[in-house]
Amino acid sequence: MISNERLIYLLENRPVMEKALATIFGEFFQENIHVVKKFSELPSPVPKNSVYLLAVHLLPPDVKIPTSSDGAASLVYGEKFTSNCLHWWHERGALGLWDLQDGFDEIRNHLGDMVNGGTFRSKSVDLVHRTSEPRFGMHILSRRELQVAMLISQGNSTEEVELPIVTGK
Repeated sequence: MISNERLIYLLENRPVMEKALATIFGEFFQENIHVVKKFSELPSPVPKNSVYLLAVHLLPPDVKIPTSSDGAASLVYGEKFTSNCLHWWHERGALGLWDLQDGFDEIRNHLGDMVNGGTFRSKSVDLVHRTSEPRFGMHILSRRELQVAMLISQGNSTEEVELPIVTGK
């Protein structure tokens, strides 16, 4: 057991994954794990001493995830992390990044380190991290730059994308 005082939130909408993760995390935490299906259902403000297990496919791209400055530890998990994706969530404060292809033992063996303030990258995520270039990619875009890029990638013309007018002072 890691702590009997932590609040655990699992953001997951796949029943099989929910059950598997709740079983694994139940080994570490005595408390009930609060499962939510949408990011908007997570508590605000962030409870102190909490742990967030966040499925990357349910995270809006411009969301602020709970971080250690909020008194929380966040683990973002998904499948086949790209360089952009892992840098994106690392820059936003995720203490842990777990690629599901690395299996459940990977998280089982390292969850305690992450919950106690350390960082965790599963084997596949670490390999991508070691071979990536963090100075390039979508993770360095501002919120507005990301919005514009998303609109253009969805087929909108530059005329259709409302750009703010910048005026000098």
